[in-house]
Amino acid sequence: MRCKNIFIFVFVVVLFGLASASFQVSEQGSVIKNKYEPSECLQATLNISFFNQSLNSTFNDSLGNSVSLSTLLSQSYNSEYHTIPYDSTNTTINSAPQLFYISGSNFQMPATEGNITYKLEIDGQKLFEKVLEISSRGKDIENALAIKYSDLNISKHEISKYDIPTQKILNEYFKINQIEERLWSIKEGYTEASPSEYENLFGNITEIRIPKRISKTASVNSMVFYPDREAINLHILAQIDGGEFLGKENEYIDAVYIWNNEKLKTTVTFKEITAYYGIGDQETMGVYTFNFDKSKMDEEAYMIIGNLENVVFEDETLPVKEYNGYLYLNLKDVYNTVSFSTTSNINFLDVPVFISPSIDRLTPSKIGDYERWQKPKKWALFVLIVIILVLISAISYILLQIWYRKKYETYLFKTKNNLYNIMVYIQGAKRKGMSRDDIIKNLKKAGWTKEQVNYALQKYEGKKIAGLIHPPLNIGSQEQEKKPKKK
Repeated sequence: MRCKNIFIFVFVVVLFGLASASFQVSEQGSVIKNKYEPSECLQATLNISFFNQSLNSTFNDSLGNSVSLSTLLSQSYNSEYHTIPYDSTNTTINSAPQLFYISGSNFQMPATEGNITYKLEIDGQKLFEKVLEISSRGKDIENALAIKYSDLNISKHEISKYDIPTQKILNEYFKINQIEERLWSIKEGYTEASPSEYENLFGNITEIRIPKRISKTASVNSMVFYPDREAINLHILAQIDGGEFLGKENEYIDAVYIWNNEKLKTTVTFKEITAYYGIGDQETMGVYTFNFDKSKMDEEAYMIIGNLENVVFEDETLPVKEYNGYLYLNLKDVYNTVSFSTTSNINFLDVPVFISPSIDRLTPSKIGDYERWQKPKKWALFVLIVIILVLISAISYILLQIWYRKKYETYLFKTKNNLYNIMVYIQGAKRKGMSRDDIIKNLKKAGWTKEQVNYALQKYEGKKIAGLIHPPLNIGSQEQEKKPKKK
């Protein structure tokens, strides 16, 4: 009877031990690859601990693959997984949480492409369940290359719409040629790459930055260029040419303006160009083109550009030099045009550029000697010239006013009926108590121009019309004021 009780006790202990066999997987540290080539093997790293787990436990997946725990533990990649035998027979193990690798030919992915829901179990208990993507990495690279080539062709087409200097700047700024060569190299080489190299190739493609759209968002046509006074840095000029200025700085700045007016005619055009890479990802640059008429210039002069970001010149061969954040070049090394771009966010009129000869060639403006004007004959001639100019100006002004008064109304209103209609509306609206602003708003809605509306209102209200002479100099008026008769 005693032996029977002992046997029952041992059986219960063994049964309890088997029933308490368990494992625990932690997400922290666990990594499961979710994208595979067709027929590639599972790659998973599990942070797992075992308690009283049988070495004969079987790992099964949803694809029908299986392998024993002891087989996985015997693999070289799990050689550092430390276990503690649970019993003297070495049929079960214990282990603290640590990294356990599952790899090799035991768990092979399908040969067909597509998404699958993959489940891995141990003795019927789920280790993990995950959606895996089975696709050829080669096709991913092909698709990525196709997108990049599409963006590249769009950019090249939009760049081709600009003038040649701007095209050169944009091609250089966006590195179009380098990108084209890089894509070609990847396209030619990826077919010979191994699956393990596909990740690096794919990363190389995705890091290539190409605009999806390039458009002109603002522009200013050619206009005469005079630098902003604050842009003229005489100290930089002196350092560049080795000269020095003696006197008041403002006088030298005036001399820069005088020299530009007498010796050099400069015009500038401006374009604001925006590149769009994606939602919320865009980049704006300003493109400046300076044209020089150097026909009267008989000395060396410098074009000096202030501190700007990401400056790219159309002509890469220009001998541009740098000093203390300023870029400069000698105009003798320039044919007639200098084009450059910058990503600095500045107003077009405030571009920090000025052109000047050597500081030693500048003549500061000073008040001259007036003794020559004291001679009576020259004073008389001067006064006579002034009087003649005043008379010519007065006569010209009066004649212009006569013509203006006669023609201006006809210019605004092609027929008298048009003028009559607008005046009738104004009169009716005034009688109804409508405000002047409401009358203006309604007339504009009806299609009358601002100039027509202002003229009609001023005429109705008896106010002076801008640009016309009014009484007492009512010369040329078709409506003479009638004087009241004396009783």
